[in-house]
Amino acid sequence: PSLKAQPDNLEDVDRLDWELWLILTLVLLCLLIAFILNHAPGLFPSAEAGFKPADMEIYVDGLTVLVLLFCLYVIQKHKQLRNLRITLIEAEVRNERISQRLSIIEVLYSISEEMTSGGTSREAYTLLVDSVRKTMDAESASLHLTISVGGDLSLVGFSGEDSRRPADRIEVGEGLTGLVAQTRESLLLTRPVEAGLFRVMTMIERDYCCAMHVPLIVDDTVWGVLGVGTVRPDVEYTETDLKLLQVFSNNMALALRKNDLIARFQESLITNEETRLQLIQAEKLAGLAELMAGINHELNNPLSVIVGTTDLLLRQDLDDETRKQIS
Repeated sequence: PSLKAQPDNLEDVDRLDWELWLILTLVLLCLLIAFILNHAPGLFPSAEAGFKPADMEIYVDGLTVLVLLFCLYVIQKHKQLRNLRITLIEAEVRNERISQRLSIIEVLYSISEEMTSGGTSREAYTLLVDSVRKTMDAESASLHLTISVGGDLSLVGFSGEDSRRPADRIEVGEGLTGLVAQTRESLLLTRPVEAGLFRVMTMIERDYCCAMHVPLIVDDTVWGVLGVGTVRPDVEYTETDLKLLQVFSNNMALALRKNDLIARFQESLITNEETRLQLIQAEKLAGLAELMAGINHELNNPLSVIVGTTDLLLRQDLDDETRKQIS
């Protein structure tokens, strides 16, 4: 095998290495057969035949030297292939890390973009949870938000099979999600499960081989719980995976907090606008009342003179017709 054109994948490296050892094995087998024939009595022609065992020994010795040289060649090529294999493995590890980091950045960016732009619909939550599920290599992922401070949790986003879908409403302390909301601490579930924890788990959660649940906490308040789970025995979550999920949850919590502040600010703007309109209306009514008071004052003076004169006339001796007209 030639290494002039170096392979660019591990399969070709393993194939070349296997070919080298196969050829070496065949050569050693030929040497072994020659050695046996050289030392087996009665297997060679007699001296009268013109071929002596000593001649065979010369050929065997020469073949041995060639085999030793070939062994050195194979060892040197094996070292080259081993170094090449290490280089390819390191390149694959770097590419995997880069790909994982890119996926993490994409998820964080999608979280920030969707939730900070007012994307709080169930469709937006589902897209975000689906990105988290794919990044964590899980079968299911869910996002529950608290209905009120310290109250029950409502399912706002889910990704996975419908058979793995949790309840739409979970009480605090119910299942892993409710337990995390109650204890305010992240939870990493691995096998075997503690008896006390197993009793708290729901029927769906008991099928998980491993799972993670983290709270969404901002300003010492639990806003919700983000959880992922898998039933695959070949997937095992670690503390590093739990920290990564905490990064996602913290980003979501901050985005939710920002949306809440924006909503409150908009609500305050609406309230201030309504108050401003009420003040304007009150000012209009006050101006109208002042105008009416001025008009009443202007009309009251001549009316007082008329009333007073009429009262004086009625006190005089008048005929009935005149009195009736004045009254």
